[in-house]
Amino acid sequence: MGHADWRKAKHQRDQKERELSMGVRLPQSMKLSSFMKDSERRSHGQVRESTLVERNTAMRHLIAAIGDMDYLKVERNHGERFVQACLDRGNSLSTINKKISGVKRLFRLAVERGQL
Repeated sequence: MGHADWRKAKHQRDQKERELSMGVRLPQSMKLSSFMKDSERRSHGQVRESTLVERNTAMRHLIAAIGDMDYLKVERNHGERFVQACLDRGNSLSTINKKISGVKRLFRLAVERGQL
């Protein structure tokens, strides 16, 4: 561990063992389509089926607007491009807000699960 003090080394070792036992790990790179399937698998049984369908539809529309890129590289400008694509498609503002909230929830869950 690089500590001359055995107490500090033991404390750091114990902390690493707790992290490993809790399943703490670095985010894995994956495409948005894989991220969508993984989120659906993890959320299945926790939310209504209709909610999963709405989130997946919104994510498919996001992928159509920005491409099937690495989910760790999604930025604010991609969200703005998504909104513009929805407007171009003729979606109403309430529909766009619903899609944004669905995609936003998927990313918030990823943060809570330690994926992001």
